[in-house]
Amino acid sequence: MTPEHPFWYCGDRIGYQTMHTPFTYMKSRLRRALAEARLVLALPPGTLEQLDALANQAGMTPEELAAGLLQQAIAARTQELDENVRRWQTLSEREQQVSALACLGRTNPQIAARLHLAPDTVKVYLGNAVRKFGLKGRRQLAFVLRDWDFSAYDETEPPATS
Repeated sequence: MTPEHPFWYCGDRIGYQTMHTPFTYMKSRLRRALAEARLVLALPPGTLEQLDALANQAGMTPEELAAGLLQQAIAARTQELDENVRRWQTLSEREQQVSALACLGRTNPQIAARLHLAPDTVKVYLGNAVRKFGLKGRRQLAFVLRDWDFSAYDETEPPATS
């Protein structure tokens, strides 16, 4: 290959000369290898071997199988998040307030004092929310909504009406 040629070859990759130098190419390969190593180190022992075996059974490369599994997991998580948003929107404003404060770890008496409600009323609102989510208790609700940011509910003053 002549120096005037816009492409250069290094190992198993072809790079574009005006965009990459051998140094930046190797630096990017090193970063990628480091990211892959971090991923591998986070996996439970035997996972890569299981992935190889499953890929062989499916007639795929381990990379293809891993990409497909990751895509399925992302789709399932997205569907779960969408369903949780839909369920949240079925809650009344008070049920949302009570649920948010419960997810922040507040007790029923604390929520009652904050929202100027009777503790039994808080219990009813929270029970309604838990039921609408199809769950059994406040801990499950907090787990299902664990990625949500409820800090605004903790900082704002509640409305005067109940």
